[in-house]
Amino acid sequence: MFSDLSAQRGGSSLLCRPASEDQGPVFERTSLDYSPSTERYRVGERSFNRQYAHIYAARLMEMRPLLSETAKHKWGSDVHIRKLCDLETGEQCCIVGTLFKRMDLQPSILKEISEEHNLLPQPARTKYITEADELILEDELQRIKLEGKIDRDKCVTGSVIAIYGAEKNDGKFTVEDFCTADLPSQVPRPALSSDK
Repeated sequence: MFSDLSAQRGGSSLLCRPASEDQGPVFERTSLDYSPSTERYRVGERSFNRQYAHIYAARLMEMRPLLSETAKHKWGSDVHIRKLCDLETGEQCCIVGTLFKRMDLQPSILKEISEEHNLLPQPARTKYITEADELILEDELQRIKLEGKIDRDKCVTGSVIAIYGAEKNDGKFTVEDFCTADLPSQVPRPALSSDK
């Protein structure tokens, strides 16, 4: 690269070939065959397919009919089961969705990377829950904050539940009661004829 630049300028420098034999011997550079062996260290194509949204959506689609039946059994067959986009302020109804628990103290790799320049280690925590944690219910289209008779300390992200209550004017859903799907009935197994 540098010898090409000096040759273009036409001047004499240490990087260009001597103009005459009187200036000293000319050494020919030997060329070697080179094959790069760094391919195994190259970062391959990045894939962001390992997201959990499709798992939550599939779980919600499977659990919605089960939870709707459980909700009708618990709160009566005339209970209105709505999606979040169909909610009306003040209407008593049931909605089925996936819980998301927003926790400010929850460890996050993104927070660690963003705070990477700070050399002080983060203090070890004995608990990750606070009074500021929020429960959010989401379905296929929307999400809504929950408040009322639901213990946020006993709820976890990813649970599919049915909640009964009403949306208030501030956009939050006031929970009066909730239910989860029961365990599926056990598949009957044949009795063993002998114990081995």
